[in-house]
Amino acid sequence: MNVLLDTNVYVSYLLSREATSTVNTVVRTCLLQDEVQLFVPQEVIDELREISGRPKLKKVLPFDVIQRLVIQLQTLTIIVPPVAKPAAFTRDHKDDYLVVQSLLHRVDYLISGDLDLLTLGAVESLKIVSPARFLDILQQAGMIQR
Repeated sequence: MNVLLDTNVYVSYLLSREATSTVNTVVRTCLLQDEVQLFVPQEVIDELREISGRPKLKKVLPFDVIQRLVIQLQTLTIIVPPVAKPAAFTRDHKDDYLVVQSLLHRVDYLISGDLDLLTLGAVESLKIVSPARFLDILQQAGMIQR
């Protein structure tokens, strides 16, 4: 199963204090489950690094915490180069690269908490789902027990 996670999923993962939360389970499963191939666009890596400089998040997500995640992503996933000019799919064109990268790399599921993406539901064979819905999919596939 090919998967791509939106930056907001990684941020929620880093902010979550509960080890058994939905987002924690989804991210850990995507990182560690052999049946899941996790694709990470360079744009996501860049956005994660940029987030550490935002005043609101700087105190709760210091650079070293984000850097540890980036190192994990670089070690355990497939990092894909940025797309030059993505086609328009969403109201928020800053998110279009996620759809384009997913289609380019034949991703089965794009996981996001962003309503602009979630309202699409699907693009071609790509399914766009929330972390909670993806957790259900993982359970149905027998990849996790809850």
